[in-house]
Parts: sequence; structure tokens; C-alpha cells
Amino acid sequence: MNGIINILKPPMMTSNSVVAAVKKYSGQSHVGHTGTLDPNASGVLPVCIGKATKLAEYFLADEKEYIGEILFGIETDSCDTEGNIIQRSDFIPSPDEIKSVLKSFCGDILQYPPAFSAVRINGKKAYELARNNVDVDMPARNVFVRSIEILSFTSHDRVVVKVRCSKGTYIRSLARDIGRSLNSRACLSMLVRTKCGVFDIADAVTLQDVAEAFSSGHQAEVLLDPNKILTYLPYAEFPIECEKKLLCGNALEIQDALSAEKTGNDSPIRILCKGQLIGIGKLVSDTKGKILIQPTKVIAD
Repeated sequence: MNGIINILKPPMMTSNSVVAAVKKYSGQSHVGHTGTLDPNASGVLPVCIGKATKLAEYFLADEKEYIGEILFGIETDSCDTEGNIIQRSDFIPSPDEIKSVLKSFCGDILQYPPAFSAVRINGKKAYELARNNVDVDMPARNVFVRSIEILSFTSHDRVVVKVRCSKGTYIRSLARDIGRSLNSRACLSMLVRTKCGVFDIADAVTLQDVAEAFSSGHQAEVLLDPNKILTYLPYAEFPIECEKKLLCGNALEIQDALSAEKTGNDSPIRILCKGQLIGIGKLVSDTKGKILIQPTKVIAD
């Protein structure tokens, strides 16, 4: 059983707890998510099952979309309302003042992740150090914010925004930094991940949906075909008689493929047989200069 489930993670549940639940419902031991979503956040969490876990790196979205609510007036050590308050401000910026600074947070920016995050510091996760009251200097990282759109002002001190950004961007840090830039303080009071690459919250399923699908034998209703998710990669399709060689990891000439699409020298290549995804490969040259496709990850049985 190989596939991906676009799960709607509920708030107050860790990403690893979602994985554990899917293991229980599916009866599969090889299950993993494609990128942690904060426990307090909800939204899209793609989960791989079976040999599809080998392809997790190819499902890591370069761009994600979030809807979050920023609360002005306080800053916490976790940059959200679950943390301890470390700063307060009586100044609450006006809607016009908030709008005026958002453009400065778009494009390539330097960002410091929250201390309570999964960023590794000397081999340990930052949140583990923070929980033990260990002070750490969080390393800055370059991230890209495509856009920040104001959706609504829910009260005089709260604003809801939609953010499109690169992977590795912390919306909690964004809320903190927006507050500081306005000579106020702020933190994140709500977060929903609405898109993660090709995965959209409109198509996500709940854990209850997953449990019912597997218990009734209708797992195909929630399992997505990895090949359909990886259509952004070029492919090469081989005749069925080549399948055994490919499954054993043998390199085959590119000219043996029935068809090939946008096959580039540096790009991973989907290897297909009879329309089914065998695995991922790369282009190599043999001693005679022939161009071959070498399987690097095989997922078919």
C-alpha cells in the first residue's frame, strides 16, 4: 500500500500524533509526514504511507499558504498565545499603520525562528532547549514571502492575514516582527495552513475520514497516487519487459523508454511502466557515453 493522504490536522495535536493515528488506522508501519505543522495550528498535513515515504523529499512544497490572526499588545516567548508573555505594549497600531508595513515583509527577508521551534541547535531541537530554560542564539535564515493580504480586522487589536511564503518561514516570527516594526508587540493567536504545494485544504480529509475509509476497505477514497502528485517532474516510460530490471535498480538506456518528457540532466525523473510509477531515477552516462536512466528510489513491489 503506497500513497499520500492530504490530512486536515486538527489544532492541539502534534504532527507525530497524526502519523501515529494513521499507522493505527491503516495497519502500516511505514508512515511519515512531509513537514511539521505546529501543534496549535490546523490545516494541511500531507502524510505518506508505505514506500511513498521514500519520496517524501519530493513532496516538500517550495511554497505554502497560511491564514493567521495576529494579536497586538503582547509578545510571548513562543511567538503565539500559548507561550509566556515577555513584553507588553499599550500601543495598538491602526489598520492603516498595519497596512503600511506589510510590504516591507514581502520578498526575500531575514528571519529569526522562534525559540520554541523544531530548528536544531547543536543537534538538539530548539524547543527542547527552551523548555529547559537554556538560552540559545537562534540562527537567522533567509526566507521568501510572496504576499501578505489582510482579510479582516476581527477587533481593535487583532488582524487576520493570508500569507504565501517559502518553506521554512515561521508565521509566528512574522507576527512578532510586524509588531516590533510598529513600535508595538504582537504574537500569533491562530494559524491554519491552507495550502502546501499542490495540497489544498479544500481537498483535505479528517482523521475520522481516514479511520472510516480503512475500516470499510475504501482506503482508495483517501489515498492519493504519488505519480499524480509528482507531475512537475519529467518522466520516462518503459515497456513492461523492463520492469524487473528497473525494480532491481538496473540502469537502462533512455532510448529504451517508450516516451520521455522534459527530461533534463539535473532533474529527478519519474520512471513509469504501463503508466504506473516504479520510482525515481537520474540520468547517467556509461563508459561508452550512452545516456542511461539509473533508478535511485524504487517504490513498486
